[in-house]
Amino acid sequence: NVTADVYSVTGQRVRRIDSAVFNRGSGQMSWDGKDDAGRALPSGTYLVKVSANNSTATQRVTIVR
Repeated sequence: NVTADVYSVTGQRVRRIDSAVFNRGSGQMSWDGKDDAGRALPSGTYLVKVSANNSTATQRVTIVR
């Protein structure tokens, strides 16, 4: 079971991407650049935290509009 959360650089969670179940190996989730209310987020850097089992990884992403 994999969960992805998107945070602003100030640490505020702006979006929870639905949990998904993946087989071992690679998987893919997508994010449309919107917050939980469906509003387009402004240009900037965001942190995406992906959690599965007892592992967590964080990646920076940049939106350019």
